[in-house]
Amino acid sequence: MATKEVYAELDMSSYKEFQKEFGFDGRNQLFFTQEVYKFSGPYTPSSLDDEDKSPFIANVAITPEYIHYLSLQALYLWNGKLMVDPITEKGAFFSESYGFWSRPNTLKKLTDKDLNFTGSPMRGSHWTDRMWADKSKEIVSTVQKFINNGGKT
Repeated sequence: MATKEVYAELDMSSYKEFQKEFGFDGRNQLFFTQEVYKFSGPYTPSSLDDEDKSPFIANVAITPEYIHYLSLQALYLWNGKLMVDPITEKGAFFSESYGFWSRPNTLKKLTDKDLNFTGSPMRGSHWTDRMWADKSKEIVSTVQKFINNGGKT
């Protein structure tokens, strides 16, 4: 079966007008994204290794449009499910002399087995979604104050 190309054009003019009317220029949008990141901290898993607390949370790129966790563990942690080698059905191998390792260049598949997070139930999968359910009003208020103050905290 041949694949077909699909072309779509999205008119963003009304969104751009909304952004302008409500003060969501790049600076305000970046402030909002940074607030989401900051408020998500207590909900965010530190890493898969209890001894390794900060690198996952700190290894992040924040732009006006998104928060990108750069760690190789990010997909594991976001889904909150064990991912395994499709051939061996193992999450990782262990060697006393080397530690944990996986076969190189192997894409893992998602299972339905939940990961156990230290600091649960606060820390866990889909952390920004859970944080937003708890803290959205506070974030909206903080961002509104930022906008009202001309982009100053």
